[in-house]
Amino acid sequence: MSTSWLNQLHAFDSMQTIAVGIEEQGNFIGVGRAADGHFTIASRNLDADNHYRVFQVDTQGQPIKTLTEIRNYDARERPWYQAAVQADQAIWSPIYIWAAGTSIGLTAALPIKEADGRLLGVQQAALSLDFISDHLQELAGNLDQKVFIVEPNGLLVGTSATEAVVKIENQGVERVSMLSSTDPFTQAA
Repeated sequence: MSTSWLNQLHAFDSMQTIAVGIEEQGNFIGVGRAADGHFTIASRNLDADNHYRVFQVDTQGQPIKTLTEIRNYDARERPWYQAAVQADQAIWSPIYIWAAGTSIGLTAALPIKEADGRLLGVQQAALSLDFISDHLQELAGNLDQKVFIVEPNGLLVGTSATEAVVKIENQGVERVSMLSSTDPFTQAA
């Protein structure tokens, strides 16, 4: 499965991850693209130690080193998983903070069910939204302008300012709102 998914990532540059979350015990297996362009395999297996791990892989898809480890990860608690289960059909998730807490993403997700309707898990393909700020910074720099994209709830999706759209706050990670932006132009808009 992971080799086929890695081939899909090679074919579609905008795709960040392809994965499945399993209903029983919240396990997870997926492939992804790291910020530096390397391909990764991620897994969480309750039978092992309940940790979510991301491994850099070689050209054959074999793990060569651990990149990230997150304790107490449960796929069933992720926004993309919950949105697909609640809708009981294919969905686009709300924009959410990645489990690693470094950026935001958007996921297409589909519940997987037995013939009798019993939920087996959720298949997903996710897009990182980092490229939006990168593009806005390039665009605004060429025009000597400030540009940002914001959701109706006031949370930033991307900005030409040099700030990130997520921040560490009170021992956790939060999305940045227009009002809490460090950029005066964004705050005043």
